[in-house]
Amino acid sequence: MLLDLNINFEVMVPDVKETWSDEAAVARTATDLAKKKARKCREKDSLIIAMDTIVAIRKKKLGKPKNPKEARTMLELLSGRTHEVVTGCALKWNDRIIAGADKTLVEFRKITAPEIDWYIESGEPFGKAGAYAIQGVGRIFISRIEGCYYNIVGFPLNLFQRLLQRWGLTILDLQRLSGNR
Repeated sequence: MLLDLNINFEVMVPDVKETWSDEAAVARTATDLAKKKARKCREKDSLIIAMDTIVAIRKKKLGKPKNPKEARTMLELLSGRTHEVVTGCALKWNDRIIAGADKTLVEFRKITAPEIDWYIESGEPFGKAGAYAIQGVGRIFISRIEGCYYNIVGFPLNLFQRLLQRWGLTILDLQRLSGNR
């Protein structure tokens, strides 16, 4: 997303366990995880952008599947139903952090067992909340969305812009700071 926006960046992968309480609200959980990731990055004089995405259905939170069995269970649960995709975003500048979350509703069509087998064999479900990627071949399972597409991808662009504005910044400012126009 930042490449598409012509903003220079460096990827950092902080060591944060993506665990949560079943009782905690999904938006709160996603935001707290994003803040934990941001705090782990110790860069000074750099804008740290941290995100975490959770899929929620029937009061159950789905993270990234650890194995094919978990991926199958998640995809079967999502099949023919509407679920929420919630992404928490945290921005850190020196020791200041601002954060929020965005929610998108996603409706899956009914998925057949052979389609689930094929999709798991593709490898795409792994490393993806809810075991699918809307920007990949997982898009064939989606019949409708309500809300921000980029939130499902894991980078809620509108939320990102709103958080920047709280610091008086815009995406254009980030481009200029990157030396791009």
